Amino acid sequence: MIKDNYMPDAEPNTMKKIAVHKDWLLVASGLLWSGVGLLLMNLAGHWLGNMAAKRAIFSLSAGLFFGLLIMVFGFRRIVGKNIVRIDTYDGKVCLFAFQRWQSYLLILVMMSMGMFLRTSGLVGRPYLAALYLAIGMALFGCSFLYYHRFYVCRGNRKMKGKEHYENPASQ
Repeated sequence: MIKDNYMPDAEPNTMKKIAVHKDWLLVASGLLWSGVGLLLMNLAGHWLGNMAAKRAIFSLSAGLFFGLLIMVFGFRRIVGKNIVRIDTYDGKVCLFAFQRWQSYLLILVMMSMGMFLRTSGLVGRPYLAALYLAIGMALFGCSFLYYHRFYVCRGNRKMKGKEHYENPASQ
């Protein structure tokens, strides 16, 4: 029997991790944040397109305003903490280690709440459009912090490990 170099002591029925270099966790995070952000903004856009002009302008304005607030005062700090944590990893790590496991529970709760609000009819589409636009815009905007860090990490490796990165959470 050939032994697995990645997990030499693994039992035959044990699920194996998808291991990647820590830099690729930054790309995975960025792609996930970008994708979900675009999805939410797309949903909001469809709802805005079916509204009367005054409601659409109100929802769009509210979504953009609160999206900037969420991006600057909320998600930017989360991304900063994730980047700092990813930077502490050595070598190859599990592809899903770009977030703490508790964050996956939060994501599950947020997705469930979003589906409930969308299907229950308790909240009108103008408000949902603003909410989805705000969260989507903040996710999409902050995803570029992950891409920037990936670019910096790759450049630093070429420059013999010099550190040129400042944590976005500390700004």
